[in-house]
Amino acid sequence: GISAGVGGIYQQQWRSPGAGRGVTELATNQNGFGEAWLRWQYQDFRFTAGDQRIDIPFMSDYDWRITPILFRAVDMHWGDKTDFVHATKIYRYKPWRSDKFLATSAYSAIKEETNGAWAVGAGRSKQVGDMTLTGQLWYESYDDYVNIFYSEAHSQWKTAPWQPDIGVQFIRGSGEGERLRGEVDSTSYGVQLALTPTSKVKWSINYNHIVSNPEAYLNGALVTPYSSSTSSGKYFAQPYFTSTQDLGTGNAYSTRISYQIMPALSIGTYYSFMDLKSSASAPSRNQSEYVVFGIYQFDGALKGLSLSNFLGVQTSPVYDYSFWQNRVSLQYNF
Repeated sequence: GISAGVGGIYQQQWRSPGAGRGVTELATNQNGFGEAWLRWQYQDFRFTAGDQRIDIPFMSDYDWRITPILFRAVDMHWGDKTDFVHATKIYRYKPWRSDKFLATSAYSAIKEETNGAWAVGAGRSKQVGDMTLTGQLWYESYDDYVNIFYSEAHSQWKTAPWQPDIGVQFIRGSGEGERLRGEVDSTSYGVQLALTPTSKVKWSINYNHIVSNPEAYLNGALVTPYSSSTSSGKYFAQPYFTSTQDLGTGNAYSTRISYQIMPALSIGTYYSFMDLKSSASAPSRNQSEYVVFGIYQFDGALKGLSLSNFLGVQTSPVYDYSFWQNRVSLQYNF
Protein backbone atom coordinates (compact mmCIF):
# COMPACT_ATOMS: atom_id res chain seq x y z
CA GLY A 1 0.00 0.00 0.00
CA ILE A 2 3.01 2.33 -0.02
CA SER A 3 3.79 4.50 -3.05
CA ALA A 4 5.85 7.58 -3.80
CA GLY A 5 5.87 10.35 -6.38
CA VAL A 6 8.33 12.93 -7.59
CA GLY A 7 7.96 15.58 -10.30
CA GLY A 8 10.20 18.09 -11.99
CA ILE A 9 9.32 21.55 -13.27
CA TYR A 10 11.09 23.30 -16.11
CA GLN A 11 9.76 26.60 -17.41
CA GLN A 12 11.70 28.80 -19.81
CA GLN A 13 10.54 31.95 -21.56
CA TRP A 14 11.38 32.02 -25.24
CA ARG A 15 11.88 35.76 -25.07
CA SER A 16 11.91 38.36 -22.31
CA PRO A 17 8.67 40.36 -22.09
CA GLY A 18 9.05 43.88 -23.38
CA ALA A 19 6.94 46.86 -22.49
CA GLY A 20 3.29 45.97 -22.91
CA ARG A 21 3.81 42.39 -24.02
CA GLY A 22 4.50 39.04 -22.42
CA VAL A 23 3.21 37.59 -19.16
CA THR A 24 5.33 39.35 -16.55
CA GLU A 25 4.34 36.90 -13.80
CA LEU A 26 6.11 34.17 -15.78
CA ALA A 27 9.28 36.19 -16.31
CA THR A 28 11.13 34.12 -13.68
CA ASN A 29 12.29 30.85 -15.20
CA GLN A 30 11.74 27.71 -13.14
CA ASN A 31 13.98 24.66 -12.88
CA GLY A 32 13.70 22.17 -10.03
CA PHE A 33 11.54 19.69 -8.19
CA GLY A 34 7.78 20.05 -7.90
CA GLU A 35 6.00 17.09 -6.33
CA ALA A 36 7.81 14.87 -3.82
CA TRP A 37 5.46 12.80 -1.69
CA LEU A 38 5.01 9.49 0.12
CA ARG A 39 1.61 7.75 0.32
CA TRP A 40 0.08 4.87 2.25
CA GLN A 41 -3.25 3.48 1.07
CA TYR A 42 -5.44 0.75 2.51
CA GLN A 43 -8.76 0.04 0.79
CA ASP A 44 -10.64 3.39 0.75
CA PHE A 45 -8.26 5.20 3.11
CA ARG A 46 -5.37 7.28 1.77
CA PHE A 47 -2.68 9.24 3.63
CA THR A 48 -0.22 11.42 1.69
CA ALA A 49 2.65 13.49 3.12
CA GLY A 50 5.02 15.82 1.29
CA ASP A 51 4.90 18.25 -1.63
CA GLN A 52 1.74 17.34 -3.51
CA ARG A 53 -1.36 18.35 -5.40
CA ILE A 54 -4.45 19.09 -3.28
CA ASP A 55 -8.04 19.18 -4.55
CA ILE A 56 -10.43 20.78 -2.06
CA PRO A 57 -12.48 24.02 -2.30
CA PHE A 58 -10.23 27.08 -2.77
CA MET A 59 -7.11 24.97 -2.05
CA SER A 60 -6.63 23.13 -5.31
CA ASP A 61 -4.28 22.47 -8.20
CA TYR A 62 -5.68 25.02 -10.65
CA ASP A 63 -3.40 23.73 -13.37
CA TRP A 64 -3.86 26.13 -16.25
CA ARG A 65 -0.93 28.46 -15.49
CA ILE A 66 1.97 26.53 -17.07
CA THR A 67 3.19 25.13 -13.74
CA PRO A 68 0.88 23.63 -11.10
CA ILE A 69 0.04 25.03 -7.69
CA LEU A 70 1.46 22.60 -5.12
CA PHE A 71 1.24 22.26 -1.35
CA ARG A 72 3.59 20.97 1.35
CA ALA A 73 1.02 19.13 3.40
CA VAL A 74 -0.35 16.02 5.05
CA ASP A 75 -3.59 14.93 3.40
CA MET A 76 -6.03 12.21 4.49
CA HIS A 77 -9.01 10.91 2.52
CA TRP A 78 -11.44 8.09 3.26
CA GLY A 79 -14.09 7.11 0.70
CA ASP A 80 -14.65 8.07 -2.94
CA LYS A 81 -15.58 11.30 -4.75
CA THR A 82 -19.12 11.59 -3.35
CA ASP A 83 -19.07 9.70 -0.03
CA PHE A 84 -16.00 10.74 1.91
CA VAL A 85 -14.30 12.23 4.93
CA HIS A 86 -11.28 14.41 4.27
CA ALA A 87 -8.70 16.29 6.36
CA THR A 88 -5.71 18.39 5.27
CA LYS A 89 -2.99 20.38 7.02
CA ILE A 90 -0.97 22.73 4.79
CA TYR A 91 2.41 24.09 5.87
CA ARG A 92 3.66 25.76 2.67
CA TYR A 93 2.40 26.36 -0.84
CA LYS A 94 4.06 26.83 -4.23
CA PRO A 95 2.27 29.35 -6.46
CA TRP A 96 2.30 29.00 -10.23
CA ARG A 97 4.62 32.01 -10.58
CA SER A 98 7.40 30.52 -8.41
CA ASP A 99 9.37 27.30 -7.98
CA LYS A 100 9.68 27.76 -4.19
CA PHE A 101 7.39 26.61 -1.39
CA LEU A 102 6.39 29.70 0.58
CA ALA A 103 4.90 30.49 3.98
CA THR A 104 3.06 33.49 2.50
CA SER A 105 -0.08 33.55 0.32
CA ALA A 106 -1.30 34.43 -3.17
CA TYR A 107 -1.70 38.02 -1.98
CA SER A 108 1.84 38.82 -3.10
CA ALA A 109 1.77 42.33 -1.64
CA ILE A 110 1.54 40.77 1.81
CA LYS A 111 4.96 39.55 2.98
CA GLU A 112 4.02 38.27 6.43
CA GLU A 113 4.49 34.55 6.93
CA THR A 114 1.75 32.43 8.50
CA ASN A 115 1.31 28.90 9.83
CA GLY A 116 -0.51 27.79 6.69
CA ALA A 117 -4.00 26.36 6.77
CA TRP A 118 -6.06 23.31 7.67
CA ALA A 119 -9.34 21.95 6.39
CA VAL A 120 -11.87 19.21 7.10
CA GLY A 121 -14.72 18.11 4.88
CA ALA A 122 -17.30 15.40 4.29
CA GLY A 123 -19.56 14.34 1.44
CA ARG A 124 -22.60 12.09 1.09
CA SER A 125 -24.77 10.78 -1.75
CA LYS A 126 -28.17 9.09 -1.68
CA GLN A 127 -30.54 7.65 -4.27
CA VAL A 128 -34.20 8.62 -3.76
CA GLY A 129 -36.30 6.99 -6.47
CA ASP A 130 -34.97 8.29 -9.79
CA MET A 131 -33.29 11.28 -8.11
CA THR A 132 -29.65 11.31 -6.99
CA LEU A 133 -28.86 13.60 -4.06
CA THR A 134 -25.27 14.65 -3.30
CA GLY A 135 -23.85 17.12 -0.83
CA GLN A 136 -20.62 18.24 0.79
CA LEU A 137 -19.58 20.43 3.72
CA TRP A 138 -16.14 21.98 4.33
CA TYR A 139 -14.53 24.08 7.04
CA GLU A 140 -11.19 25.71 6.20
CA SER A 141 -9.00 27.88 8.43
CA TYR A 142 -6.25 30.04 6.91
CA ASP A 143 -3.93 31.31 9.65
CA ASP A 144 -4.22 35.11 10.15
CA TYR A 145 -6.54 35.48 7.15
CA VAL A 146 -9.95 33.85 7.12
CA ASN A 147 -12.17 30.96 8.20
CA ILE A 148 -14.32 29.61 5.35
CA PHE A 149 -17.45 27.46 5.61
CA TYR A 150 -18.42 25.96 2.27
CA SER A 151 -21.49 23.87 1.43
CA GLU A 152 -22.88 22.54 -1.84
CA ALA A 153 -25.78 20.22 -2.73
CA HIS A 154 -27.13 18.76 -5.98
CA SER A 155 -30.28 16.98 -7.12
CA GLN A 156 -29.97 15.12 -10.42
CA TRP A 157 -32.53 13.20 -12.47
CA LYS A 158 -30.48 10.98 -14.81
CA THR A 159 -33.50 9.22 -16.35
CA ALA A 160 -35.48 12.42 -17.06
CA PRO A 161 -35.31 14.32 -20.37
CA TRP A 162 -32.16 16.49 -20.50
CA GLN A 163 -31.01 14.92 -17.19
CA PRO A 164 -31.48 18.13 -15.13
CA ASP A 165 -29.03 18.77 -12.28
CA ILE A 166 -29.97 21.52 -9.82
CA GLY A 167 -27.19 22.74 -7.53
CA VAL A 168 -27.13 25.19 -4.62
CA GLN A 169 -24.21 26.52 -2.60
CA PHE A 170 -23.57 28.67 0.45
CA ILE A 171 -20.19 30.20 1.30
CA ARG A 172 -19.35 32.08 4.47
CA GLY A 173 -16.03 33.78 5.29
CA SER A 174 -15.02 35.45 8.57
CA GLY A 175 -11.77 37.01 9.80
CA GLU A 176 -9.13 34.93 11.56
CA GLY A 177 -6.16 35.94 13.72
CA GLU A 178 -4.32 39.08 12.60
CA ARG A 179 -6.59 39.53 9.55
CA LEU A 180 -3.80 40.34 7.12
CA ARG A 181 -6.30 41.38 4.42
CA GLY A 182 -8.40 43.42 6.83
CA GLU A 183 -11.75 42.51 8.29
CA VAL A 184 -13.43 39.63 6.44
CA ASP A 185 -17.20 39.32 6.59
CA SER A 186 -18.40 37.58 3.42
CA THR A 187 -21.59 35.72 2.54
CA SER A 188 -22.32 34.14 -0.86
CA TYR A 189 -25.24 32.19 -2.28
CA GLY A 190 -25.34 30.28 -5.53
CA VAL A 191 -27.63 28.27 -7.77
CA GLN A 192 -26.85 26.22 -10.87
CA LEU A 193 -28.85 24.39 -13.52
CA ALA A 194 -26.97 21.86 -15.65
CA LEU A 195 -28.65 20.12 -18.60
CA THR A 196 -27.72 17.42 -21.11
CA PRO A 197 -30.01 18.07 -24.13
CA THR A 198 -28.31 15.22 -26.04
CA SER A 199 -25.55 12.76 -25.26
CA LYS A 200 -23.11 15.12 -27.01
CA VAL A 201 -24.28 18.49 -25.64
CA LYS A 202 -23.84 19.82 -22.10
CA TRP A 203 -25.18 23.18 -20.93
CA SER A 204 -25.04 24.96 -17.59
CA ILE A 205 -26.53 28.21 -16.27
CA ASN A 206 -24.91 29.63 -13.14
CA TYR A 207 -25.64 32.43 -10.66
CA ASN A 208 -24.04 33.74 -7.48
CA HIS A 209 -25.02 36.58 -5.17
CA ILE A 210 -22.28 37.96 -2.93
CA VAL A 211 -23.69 40.14 -0.17
CA SER A 212 -22.35 43.70 -0.03
CA ASN A 213 -20.67 44.80 3.21
CA PRO A 214 -18.96 48.23 3.04
CA GLU A 215 -17.18 47.62 6.37
CA ALA A 216 -15.41 44.47 5.17
CA TYR A 217 -12.59 43.63 2.78
CA LEU A 218 -13.41 44.49 -0.86
CA ASN A 219 -17.01 45.37 0.00
CA GLY A 220 -17.65 41.91 1.51
CA ALA A 221 -15.78 39.70 -0.97
CA LEU A 222 -14.32 36.35 0.06
CA VAL A 223 -10.62 36.15 0.94
CA THR A 224 -8.99 33.06 -0.62
CA PRO A 225 -5.25 33.05 0.20
CA TYR A 226 -4.32 30.16 -2.13
CA SER A 227 -6.54 30.87 -5.15
CA SER A 228 -6.70 34.66 -5.47
CA SER A 229 -5.69 35.85 -8.96
CA THR A 230 -5.67 32.23 -10.10
CA SER A 231 -9.18 30.81 -10.05
CA SER A 232 -12.70 31.47 -8.81
CA GLY A 233 -12.54 28.10 -7.07
CA LYS A 234 -15.97 26.64 -6.39
CA TYR A 235 -18.10 29.65 -7.33
CA PHE A 236 -20.78 28.51 -9.79
CA ALA A 237 -20.63 31.77 -11.77
CA GLN A 238 -17.10 32.66 -12.78
CA PRO A 239 -15.08 34.14 -15.63
CA TYR A 240 -12.09 32.39 -17.19
CA PHE A 241 -9.43 35.12 -16.99
CA THR A 242 -10.20 36.60 -13.55
CA SER A 243 -11.47 35.42 -10.16
CA THR A 244 -15.02 36.15 -9.01
CA GLN A 245 -13.86 36.78 -5.44
CA ASP A 246 -11.28 39.37 -6.59
CA LEU A 247 -13.86 41.61 -8.25
CA GLY A 248 -16.11 42.64 -5.37
CA THR A 249 -19.72 41.91 -4.40
CA GLY A 250 -23.07 41.87 -6.13
CA ASN A 251 -24.39 39.48 -8.76
CA ALA A 252 -22.40 37.11 -10.98
CA TYR A 253 -23.80 35.21 -13.95
CA SER A 254 -22.36 32.70 -16.40
CA THR A 255 -23.42 30.08 -18.92
CA ARG A 256 -21.42 27.40 -20.71
CA ILE A 257 -22.23 24.98 -23.51
CA SER A 258 -20.03 22.26 -24.99
CA TYR A 259 -20.52 19.92 -27.96
CA GLN A 260 -18.74 16.62 -28.58
CA ILE A 261 -18.40 16.77 -32.36
CA MET A 262 -16.64 13.41 -32.50
CA PRO A 263 -15.02 11.15 -29.90
CA ALA A 264 -11.72 13.01 -30.34
CA LEU A 265 -12.98 16.60 -30.65
CA SER A 266 -15.11 18.82 -28.44
CA ILE A 267 -15.84 22.52 -28.86
CA GLY A 268 -17.68 25.02 -26.72
CA THR A 269 -18.26 28.54 -25.56
CA TYR A 270 -19.14 30.34 -22.41
CA TYR A 271 -20.16 33.80 -21.34
CA SER A 272 -19.98 35.50 -17.94
CA PHE A 273 -21.25 38.82 -16.63
CA MET A 274 -19.89 40.25 -13.38
CA ASP A 275 -22.19 42.91 -11.90
CA LEU A 276 -19.80 43.40 -8.98
CA LYS A 277 -18.56 46.42 -7.00
CA SER A 278 -15.25 46.65 -5.11
CA SER A 279 -16.66 49.29 -2.74
CA ALA A 280 -20.03 50.78 -1.89
CA SER A 281 -19.21 53.97 -3.81
CA ALA A 282 -17.54 52.31 -6.81
CA PRO A 283 -19.39 51.78 -10.10
CA SER A 284 -20.29 48.24 -11.08
CA ARG A 285 -17.68 46.51 -13.20
CA ASN A 286 -20.36 45.28 -15.60
CA GLN A 287 -17.67 42.93 -16.87
CA SER A 288 -18.50 40.72 -19.83
CA GLU A 289 -16.31 37.85 -20.93
CA TYR A 290 -16.67 35.79 -24.10
CA VAL A 291 -14.68 32.58 -24.57
CA VAL A 292 -14.60 29.93 -27.30
CA PHE A 293 -12.58 26.75 -26.98
CA GLY A 294 -11.71 23.47 -28.63
CA ILE A 295 -10.06 20.30 -27.31
CA TYR A 296 -8.71 17.50 -29.48
CA GLN A 297 -7.73 14.09 -28.02
CA PHE A 298 -5.31 12.13 -30.19
CA ASP A 299 -5.66 8.36 -30.59
CA GLY A 300 -3.62 5.42 -31.81
CA ALA A 301 0.13 5.81 -31.40
CA LEU A 302 -0.47 9.33 -30.01
CA LYS A 303 -3.02 8.27 -27.38
CA GLY A 304 -2.63 10.42 -24.28
CA LEU A 305 -1.76 13.53 -26.28
CA SER A 306 -4.26 16.40 -26.33
CA LEU A 307 -4.33 19.85 -27.90
CA SER A 308 -6.55 22.61 -26.51
CA ASN A 309 -7.12 26.24 -27.42
CA PHE A 310 -9.05 28.89 -25.45
CA LEU A 311 -9.66 32.32 -27.02
CA GLY A 312 -11.47 35.05 -25.16
CA VAL A 313 -12.05 38.75 -24.57
CA GLN A 314 -13.04 40.62 -21.42
CA THR A 315 -14.72 44.03 -21.55
CA SER A 316 -15.83 46.50 -18.87
CA PRO A 317 -16.57 50.24 -18.74
CA VAL A 318 -14.12 50.57 -15.82
CA TYR A 319 -11.23 49.18 -17.90
CA ASP A 320 -9.20 51.35 -20.26
CA TYR A 321 -9.23 48.71 -22.97
CA SER A 322 -10.60 45.26 -23.77
CA PHE A 323 -8.46 42.34 -22.61
CA TRP A 324 -7.78 39.71 -25.27
CA GLN A 325 -5.92 36.48 -24.68
CA ASN A 326 -5.39 33.17 -26.46
CA ARG A 327 -4.13 30.12 -24.57
CA VAL A 328 -2.97 27.04 -26.45
CA SER A 329 -1.78 23.92 -24.64
CA LEU A 330 -0.25 20.66 -25.78
CA GLN A 331 -0.41 18.01 -23.03
CA TYR A 332 0.64 14.42 -22.76
CA ASN A 333 -0.72 12.12 -20.03
CA PHE A 334 1.17 8.88 -19.63
